Amino acid sequence: MSRRFSGSSAAYRAMALYETIPDLQGEPYILDVLNPSEKSILLRAGKLITFKSGDTLFRQGDPHGGIFIILSGHVRTYYAAPNGREITLAKWPAGHFVGGPDILGGGQHIWSGEALEPVEVLHLPGQVARDLTLQCPAFALALVHALAHKGRCYSALLQMLATRSAIERLAQVLLNLAERSVDGRSLPLHVSHEELAMLIGSTRQWVTASISRFCKQGVLGREGKQVTILLPVVLKRLGMGGETDL
Repeated sequence: MSRRFSGSSAAYRAMALYETIPDLQGEPYILDVLNPSEKSILLRAGKLITFKSGDTLFRQGDPHGGIFIILSGHVRTYYAAPNGREITLAKWPAGHFVGGPDILGGGQHIWSGEALEPVEVLHLPGQVARDLTLQCPAFALALVHALAHKGRCYSALLQMLATRSAIERLAQVLLNLAERSVDGRSLPLHVSHEELAMLIGSTRQWVTASISRFCKQGVLGREGKQVTILLPVVLKRLGMGGETDL
């Protein structure tokens, strides 16, 4: 059996635009709920594929070729508008799958998936995924939980885009990112302003200017490349559409 299936993925979390809602905190990891025998069945049925950073796993508009269970690395799913502008739907870590919502095949991909670093996946064509759901009830249940989680994430994304201003979305996503750090205040160094912009539906220049303004106002602190939230209460009020004293 592959060593890739031996560990838990629960230490990783998806990066998406959402409010801090309890229902979005528990993430379903497909491999974690399968026993060794079920994992062996899954491994034999699928095909291991590696992608380099920047490679496309699947492209918006292409015929649907199945789903990809992420074994290592992170994959960004995104939608590209006719004018070329992109919005990031989420960044998915190991344990999640990408390539939905047509998990059983058919139709076309309605968004794209891109490797953000070297990625290894287990590819399951639609018919293979269909057969596995009949053969392995635990796998079928894991897919249902994973789809429900993705539905909540994308619903939260739609609600945030429709009801919050860009500055409110930026405040919320900064809080979400800081939640993942050891101290609950430090922003990850690997998340660029360009990534933040595509996540909240804005531009890199606007994100850079807004973060600089937050630093001048004392809401954020900057030491070298490390940015830390100094006044989380201000970002929380702003993220919820409230007024601040700044």
